[in-house]
Amino acid sequence: MAFEFDRRIRIMVADRDAFTLQMYRLIFQAYDTFDLVAVAETGIELLRLCQRQQPDVVLIDLGLPHFNGIKAARFLRMLYPWLTIIGIARGTVHEETRQQFMQAGANRCLSSIGSIHDLIDTVYDAYR
Repeated sequence: MAFEFDRRIRIMVADRDAFTLQMYRLIFQAYDTFDLVAVAETGIELLRLCQRQQPDVVLIDLGLPHFNGIKAARFLRMLYPWLTIIGIARGTVHEETRQQFMQAGANRCLSSIGSIHDLIDTVYDAYR
């Protein structure tokens, strides 16, 4: 799937796992349509960095410590109504959790990353 944008998409990732954050860095560096502007390991850090970096898209681990992904999404949606919010859970997401995340203002919620192409397509599709 090919997408064209006038400028690079500014991405921010919040995940509790350092290895996963490194994986995201490598993925987004491989695409010239993205700028990975920040990474966060907690929900509080996500909110602080989002204010400073003003990303276009935020990928949020639903199990973030110190302010889970659902609470973070709710605050982000209130503060930045234009922001594209994508939740990512490890393993299977229970339907109730998915509903809560979507009601908090998320644009998408992925059970896990099936493939890099699925992730990239989801980001493009949600951002459009």
